[in-house]
Amino acid sequence: MSMIHQHGWALPLLLAASTASAQSISSPFAIIAEQSRTAISIQGTGARAVGLGGAFIALADDASAVSFNPAGLAQLLSPEFSLVAESLQRDQSFSRFKSASQDFDDSSLKDTAFHPLFFSATVPFRHSGRNVAVTFSFQRLVDFDFNSDRNLTFRGAASGSTVRRLTNTVVQKGSIDVYSLAVGAELTPRLLAGASINLLRGQWSFDSRQSLGDSQSVFDIIQDNKFRGVNLNAGLLWRSRHLNLGLAYRSGFRAEYTFSGRYTALDDQGGTLVQPAQDGLLDLNWPETIGFGLAYKPSDRLTFTYDSVKTRWSGATFRGSFTTHDPQTGDYQDLSLDGANFFDFLKSSRTTDTTDRRGGVEWIAFLGDSVIIPVRVGLFREPQPTVDRVTGQQRVLKGYTLGFGLKYHSVTVDLAFKDAKAENDASKVVLLGGGTPILATGHEVLREKRIYLTAIFQLNSEGAKKAVQRFFVGN
Repeated sequence: MSMIHQHGWALPLLLAASTASAQSISSPFAIIAEQSRTAISIQGTGARAVGLGGAFIALADDASAVSFNPAGLAQLLSPEFSLVAESLQRDQSFSRFKSASQDFDDSSLKDTAFHPLFFSATVPFRHSGRNVAVTFSFQRLVDFDFNSDRNLTFRGAASGSTVRRLTNTVVQKGSIDVYSLAVGAELTPRLLAGASINLLRGQWSFDSRQSLGDSQSVFDIIQDNKFRGVNLNAGLLWRSRHLNLGLAYRSGFRAEYTFSGRYTALDDQGGTLVQPAQDGLLDLNWPETIGFGLAYKPSDRLTFTYDSVKTRWSGATFRGSFTTHDPQTGDYQDLSLDGANFFDFLKSSRTTDTTDRRGGVEWIAFLGDSVIIPVRVGLFREPQPTVDRVTGQQRVLKGYTLGFGLKYHSVTVDLAFKDAKAENDASKVVLLGGGTPILATGHEVLREKRIYLTAIFQLNSEGAKKAVQRFFVGN
């Protein structure tokens, strides 16, 4: 399955109880979730692939192939275990934000995280004279851990207006994990095929508090989420001495999504305002992804790679409804989300399909009998599906990658650095005292710096190969 990065994914289903249409995103749930979003990208995982800008579909010659192109698993000749970990530093800045009545000072937020991302165990064997490999893998598909404290200073547009301070704290924890069983096989010496079945299991929580420093106004949002789904990946890889071509397909699937949300508030005078609680059991149509890749190898020491990956985000829609419960009146109300898009919760969505483009170069700096040292560099462009509903601008992450590796006998260690930046005009909604929403527009810059570490351990175990062969094909 693919790798997806996103944070602040509290589902803003929770249109105000008086709003019976998914065409509105004016509730506090939507406001806080919108301000907490950063980026979402579909890609595989592994430091070697990242060092090549993420272009790995036509190379796919280590166990991370299960997340790029499972056909590449058939290139593995020895049993191996692999581990991947990631360190993240995220910086987001907001400048020149203004509304019709308020001017906001520049502000920023920072966040750091470290997580294991991937584990795999692969055993190859020979069958009918062809190489076959079976892989079990675990992947942290979506990392939801996100912590931020953002201080906003603002004043009325008129000169001499009172300066006020607003604080927004967001704490989000959890993930969607994927358990995969994959098989790659040689169909001919040049043509490889592979497939995986993926079980997706997710659970995360979202907790946000917004407060005005010069009043008793406080807004608290809490949401608990669960996600369940199954999908298939498939791939083909054609290889020759100097050129590889790869094709990878990730099937769309219908996920079961459940959530429970609560919202409470104190107004300017400290009076309690209670919004109805929201609970939902929904189907989420997750879209398919198709990718094409090529790898050109003019010599044994030099490789160029390129990938183009398209995802139909316009088809990421909900089916079903959620229930609101007013604790004061005891009333229940069902509100439909049929056909609303995942990213903007509109049935007439502006969410766009995306095509990621990635490329890289690998040069073997040292090639010895037992030691290999490769050096890598890459570029990427990853458009995001969300189009800002006010400015009409789309966030596009662009940047570069650097990497190197060391292979010593049966142990391989790869390290990669990824620097991504997106800059665009954006709109934000801020809740002031008494729950008054203010729509402001300005300039937003997102910067993500990631470090990936991969360790691969190969085993020379004929016993493991024979055991897997007996299990899948008999003696």
